[in-house]
Amino acid sequence: MQRFYPESTEDAWDGWKCETRVGISDLQAMATPQHPLQHETSHLSLPRDRRAENPIFDIYHCIIGCCSRLCTVHASDKWDGSAADCVRGGNGGLTPDWGVCADFRVPVSHWRKPMASTVTAMPSTRMSEPEWQTRLDLAACYHLVDLFGWSDLINTRITARVPGQDDHFLINPYGLLFDEITASSLVKIDSEGNKVEPSEAEVNSGGFAIPSTVHMARPEVACVLHTHSIAGCAVSMQRDGLLPLNQHALQVIGDVAYHDYEGTGRNPDERARLLADLGDRHILVLRNHGLLIVGTSIAAAFVATYRMERACAMQLAFQQSGAAFHPITDEVVTAAYSRPTGGRNEPAKFEWPALLRKLDRIDPSYKQ
Repeated sequence: MQRFYPESTEDAWDGWKCETRVGISDLQAMATPQHPLQHETSHLSLPRDRRAENPIFDIYHCIIGCCSRLCTVHASDKWDGSAADCVRGGNGGLTPDWGVCADFRVPVSHWRKPMASTVTAMPSTRMSEPEWQTRLDLAACYHLVDLFGWSDLINTRITARVPGQDDHFLINPYGLLFDEITASSLVKIDSEGNKVEPSEAEVNSGGFAIPSTVHMARPEVACVLHTHSIAGCAVSMQRDGLLPLNQHALQVIGDVAYHDYEGTGRNPDERARLLADLGDRHILVLRNHGLLIVGTSIAAAFVATYRMERACAMQLAFQQSGAAFHPITDEVVTAAYSRPTGGRNEPAKFEWPALLRKLDRIDPSYKQ
């Protein structure tokens, strides 16, 4: 977990407070045969003049032992331990699974393999903790979309409303693959797609036309997720769209709307028609194009995307099998179409934390 936030307006620090948790498994990845990781409690009191004997331990000691301030953590396989002095002393402790990040100075060099747990400093602009949390969730969402196989190189986008700033949104830097996006690299823009904070990143403002339209028309929408996935696009090309073939389809089918393909969606008249087609639903099949899914949270948008993608993939698999269909009763299908939209539970309570744990095990670099 990583958070950056201003401590107070009177705070003497001219940066950000950093609170980061680094897993022991991440530190083990830094160890070499010459410098194995040592993390027994007895080593925490190792004298400073002996830390150079075990540079990997020195880094670990700093991670768990100091007060935090703005920090950048890197590592080198040729570390000599000479610069691993804490900026400030502290009384850090060790929990069963995690060490608490500290403030220390480490020379920057390229590690022999990518360091997913590297911490990078936030820009020295004032940012609320809710905005940083939104950045973390949105960056995680980009990585999860890629992990599940729904990304399309640098194309498509996921946008999120900035908490407390209803007309400001976060979007991916154009040109990055989804698994390269981090919390700090997301760009803040206004409803017209203009950057509202200094950034060297490119923004596909034209591609933001449809998400912006939805965000501005439906204030409850916190996230708009657009994909060009194989399953979603394949169903979007079918005349009858998503079919009530199984339980997965019935979970979402009452929340699905359709919009005919007219082009890029930048025309104001088309955007008005798209809003009319979407109505108060959360899943919009862009015919011959892809899917557009909205949610009251980033978690809700991702889980709705997962359910729709799963239903589409199952439909394609069945259609390709050539097998006879065992029909579902009209009563059950009708009830599915009549079910209230928006899902049965809040994904942020159940699925989303599980997904973040999965992502953290695989690649926590989205937290940078």
